[in-house]
Amino acid sequence: MLLRPCVGERLAVDWVGGGQRWTQATHTSTRYADLQGMSRITIAFGALVVAQCAHSIEEYVGRLWESFPPAAFLTGLISSDRKLGFLVINGALVTFGIWCLLWPVRKKWHSAQALMWFWVLIEMINGVGHPVWSVRQGEYTPGVITAPILLALAVYLAFRLRRAAPPVSLAA
Repeated sequence: MLLRPCVGERLAVDWVGGGQRWTQATHTSTRYADLQGMSRITIAFGALVVAQCAHSIEEYVGRLWESFPPAAFLTGLISSDRKLGFLVINGALVTFGIWCLLWPVRKKWHSAQALMWFWVLIEMINGVGHPVWSVRQGEYTPGVITAPILLALAVYLAFRLRRAAPPVSLAA
């Protein structure tokens, strides 16, 4: 499918298939550049969720709940079996990320931007916190390998979200 801008607020969508070509003009208030920008944001957010999944796996394999006091505390709130508590918390986090991607972000709900900023904040904390903790411990700590990926994706997503934001008018 090829998207191209037309006059005013109209957008032409061309489908090419089976040797035939159809053109359908659709009325929309979204410009072509906005559609391109949103798809980049959606892809960036999806990559962040996938990276969080990999991060959770790294933390699980490294038994984070045994070496990081805040993780031990949080997992203990869920279950006396901290391994199970870790699985529940991280499973819920990844499931929430997938839900955010499939519905609010992909369908462009009004809440999508706030949810993505929430994820940017969480992953920036993760991306900075793990390396700092490893340096402080003087050794590998669970999550430090994937943390820079989370940080890079969170910064990229923040950049994309800021670029996509409408300009703020200071005129009263």
